[in-house]
Amino acid sequence: MAQHINPNPVQQNLSVEELAAILRDPQSGERLSSNPELLQHIKDRLDDPDTHRKVMEMINRGRPLLHGCPVMYGGLGGTVRKNQREKYQSEINSIKQMGFSQEDDILDALIDSQGDISRAIDALMSR
Repeated sequence: MAQHINPNPVQQNLSVEELAAILRDPQSGERLSSNPELLQHIKDRLDDPDTHRKVMEMINRGRPLLHGCPVMYGGLGGTVRKNQREKYQSEINSIKQMGFSQEDDILDALIDSQGDISRAIDALMSR
């Protein structure tokens, strides 16, 4: 099912359901490359941990909740994940220097803690 993308993101506020549908769609990355404003709008919405969690839950409905799952489905998820990794690269490196080695787990903890290294380490230690 083709996802209709409103060409004017300033006049829209995508619902969690719409965000999940776009992330699931393997062709969304190609379509969004011609709409950088909408792409930025989606990235900005997914920077909010609560929205990010809700979208991931919708994508993973019926599966265990894993923050990185959109990468496995293609679509925009890989782009968002890459941007989050770039955003938190300094924090990832700091945590890795402390002896943690699973970069995806580190990134998930940083996303959940909004980049707070101390809270991310607490989360990693409780897993």
